[in-house]
Amino acid sequence: MDNMFVMKDGATISTVLAKYYNSIAKHLIMFLNKGVDMIIAFDTQRSYVPEIEYKRETRIVQLKFCNGSFCLILNLSDIDYTFLESLGRFFCNNDIVFAGVHIQKDLVMLQKQYKIEVRNFVDLSQLASKLFNRPCLSVCGLRELARELGKPRLLNACS
Repeated sequence: MDNMFVMKDGATISTVLAKYYNSIAKHLIMFLNKGVDMIIAFDTQRSYVPEIEYKRETRIVQLKFCNGSFCLILNLSDIDYTFLESLGRFFCNNDIVFAGVHIQKDLVMLQKQYKIEVRNFVDLSQLASKLFNRPCLSVCGLRELARELGKPRLLNACS
């Protein structure tokens, strides 16, 4: 399912919820065809999933990838375990850096739950905190981080 969204600056972004192996593979290849040394925004969705003996466990149920013009959403319940190996190779591509906010815990969960390791990643809140020498940025979510970094320096509350 393709959806086109027009951004405030006029740029269009195509968003796809891919469900089947061929569609997922085709869309992952679209990221790879963009060139080398790319940055892909990465996020997850978590949910409580019933486990054995009526226990519930928080699991990653959805992966989201975006670049400047394309977003891909994968529901992990739609992916069979044979495709997880291909997804793991995508995450291990040395030409891709996955960027997100507070992604360290997501990466640990991805490794534990699906045996997928992400080699190249950057946590944007940690990076902004160090770059701007503002420790308070390390606890910001994506919207807060964008808002704080968009403010004129003299007006920043946590400077």
